Amino acid sequence: MDKNSPVTRFPFFSRTKLNELLTRIRQHNVYVDTEENFGTGVRIGPTEVLSVYHVKEADSWIRVNGHPAEIVHHDKKTDLLLLTTAPCRISSEVQIKPYPEVLDPVISIGNLKRNPGLFDVGSVMKVTKSRIYFSNRLVDGFSGGALYLYTGELVGMMLREQGEIETGTIPVAVPGAIIKKFLSEIKRDTEPQLHLDYTG
Repeated sequence: MDKNSPVTRFPFFSRTKLNELLTRIRQHNVYVDTEENFGTGVRIGPTEVLSVYHVKEADSWIRVNGHPAEIVHHDKKTDLLLLTTAPCRISSEVQIKPYPEVLDPVISIGNLKRNPGLFDVGSVMKVTKSRIYFSNRLVDGFSGGALYLYTGELVGMMLREQGEIETGTIPVAVPGAIIKKFLSEIKRDTEPQLHLDYTG
């Protein structure tokens, strides 16, 4: 077996359990692109997609899986972005956990232009009120992708920026607590127009 495979690095991830988890979370993974950029998003409702604002920034249009999308709300401070796009059926809702614990194993999932739904497994290295620092590899296109616990709960959204810890520079994510606050403010202001299928 490949010594770098997730199953080898994290023995509690049996191949069967890992495949089941990936099947469940990949249905929420979407490809987001604009005139100049591309990245990842998370489908949290039939037409609602959560992503990061820096993917869009000043570009004049944005798409989700090739379909036109519209911005519902964005927050430059947290870099979060909510879009609406063509409807798609999902079989399970997204469960959001406010924060992970240090050393929790996490799965990151994101998209390259020709390779959607790529993933890596790593660990949480540090947690602050506004950031999760994690050891997974981060490549172009993963911005806006979700960080999941091995239980399947979404615990963060990956950013473009890097963070400093004692051992060096590693990727960071916005914690679930900030995501939940962002979504709750939108839901309060726009109900019943939006159908956000998340719990936590």
